[in-house]
Amino acid sequence: MDKRGQAYVIDVLLFALMVALACSLLIKASPTEPNALDDRYAVNLAQSTLLAFQHATADELGGFKYTPDILAVQIPWSSGERDLRYKTLAQLLVEDMFCNLRVEVGGRNIAPLKPNQEFDRQVRKFLKTVLDEIVGGRFDYRLVARTIPIDFSPAARVHFETSIESFNDNGRRQVCSETIRMCLPIPRWELLSSIQDIYPVSNLRLEPEALVEITLSLWFR
Repeated sequence: MDKRGQAYVIDVLLFALMVALACSLLIKASPTEPNALDDRYAVNLAQSTLLAFQHATADELGGFKYTPDILAVQIPWSSGERDLRYKTLAQLLVEDMFCNLRVEVGGRNIAPLKPNQEFDRQVRKFLKTVLDEIVGGRFDYRLVARTIPIDFSPAARVHFETSIESFNDNGRRQVCSETIRMCLPIPRWELLSSIQDIYPVSNLRLEPEALVEITLSLWFR
């Protein structure tokens, strides 16, 4: 992570600490449980981290490039490389979903609409480094990004889910879980066309927007 990225992370943490301090003053002014300050600090940190995901660009955190693949075969020429440094972290996750949406029929995945699993791997690796810097010092975490499933027949739907985590859940108490929602930036007609290549679907059954949920959950170490 470069100096600009480190500075941005520090700004996010300072913001979180300032709000946590304000919470502590309120807590002292009223009776509350001993763990309330820690819990509120965790909530504030999770919210601030998701805020950073919506505004911090990949360029501020070291940059991000990838080479699209076609039918899981890497494109050999360098001109195929995409530079996504001006995308926000949340936009990287949304693009990952757009590249890897899957059609499910009868509870079983048929095929991704745009197969690019290497992009998914690289995005998760990049964002894990960011999360380790922001929240990994005190908390274990799990970031889950998923589409709200789009049902277009009783048995068929389009969906995607990916996760980034620092640990395996071992029954510890989850401190907090915060969620933001975004729209998948794909025109209705384009999504419909992609689906019809795999499975016949009526235009009347497709919702106008594909929504994305990004949820960050924290556990004390």
